[in-house]
Amino acid sequence: MYNGYLRDLSSDQGQFYRSNHEVEYECYRPYIQQFLQFSAQNADYTFFHYPGEGLRVRGRDYSAVDYMNIFAAFEAECHANKDLFEKADATKVQAIKEVIISQIDDFSTQGLKQEELGFLKNAKQRIMQLGTQLGQTKKIINAYHVLYNALDGSVENIFYLPEFRLKGHIKDKDLKKIADFLVGQRGAIAHGGFSSMFTDVDAQKIHFLEILTYAQMLKRVGLEDSNIEQIISAVFYCNYILSQEQYS
Repeated sequence: MYNGYLRDLSSDQGQFYRSNHEVEYECYRPYIQQFLQFSAQNADYTFFHYPGEGLRVRGRDYSAVDYMNIFAAFEAECHANKDLFEKADATKVQAIKEVIISQIDDFSTQGLKQEELGFLKNAKQRIMQLGTQLGQTKKIINAYHVLYNALDGSVENIFYLPEFRLKGHIKDKDLKKIADFLVGQRGAIAHGGFSSMFTDVDAQKIHFLEILTYAQMLKRVGLEDSNIEQIISAVFYCNYILSQEQYS
């Protein structure tokens, strides 16, 4: 079952290395039935964002195609669980929306051409959606806020370069910078503005999105945050939860 295999277990990743890899199966074993059910219900689930082998942590490990696949998988996970990852609080703008929609409804359509009628219809639909859907940057921020209990123990090992030195819960200002970069790179690649390779600093931000996306999938499978934290430890070597439990 591919959902449980993302790693070349023989690879030595320095500070992320553990001598005992049997724990991978033990992590997944209690949830095999849930994974099988998930696979049966999501036959079109894509695996393009998973690394072919080993662990991606450096800039040269990520191609533009890799990144676009990861970002597409992130958006797919958001869309698959809209109420959790995409629905925004529209209460602050609800009164304004109601007034504008009322004006559109009251607007006289007598004598309007078909394209003008179509414009009014599209305008109403878009205004009704405003405040209920998150933009790409906010989706990343919101997804982290949903899953921070599963991710905060990994932050220090994800952002370990001197440029970051982040630890524990990511502050909103740092999280927004990371999200802005990720969205900006997605746009640059999509519109042909990316012509070089990612730096190691870039890679840490992409690695964060990669882990976040996998955590979203585990959440959709039905795992609790504490179990998600264990599994991303086994898959990405991004925290020491398993080794602490094993040797305690």
